[in-house]
Amino acid sequence: MAAGPVRHVSRDARDDSLAHLRQGVSGRFRSLAASAGALRAEVRSAADWRGQMRRHPFWLVGIVAGAALLAARLVPLARRGPLPQGLVGLVAGAAVRHLGRKLGRRLDRELQSRRTS
Repeated sequence: MAAGPVRHVSRDARDDSLAHLRQGVSGRFRSLAASAGALRAEVRSAADWRGQMRRHPFWLVGIVAGAALLAARLVPLARRGPLPQGLVGLVAGAAVRHLGRKLGRRLDRELQSRRTS
């Protein structure tokens, strides 16, 4: 087996070539990082539904109309008569009692504050 000539490289030349290779690799990594950041921003803007709705407002109208039709189909409107008078009375009475208690508490606080001052 014939051996080729042995090449001796000086330490300075070897260090220079390593530094050059390191700079090239780090430059490529920076370039890839910038590209990845730009790609990430582009994907975010494409996936942002608010931006899509701003750019394509008729899609929003179509989606809302479709949802309304679907909801109307799933929830049939039953025709019922007026509410029974007893139920209306119960609800009105509860509202009056609630407001009366609230007003009574407020008046009690006001009277106490006047007594202490």
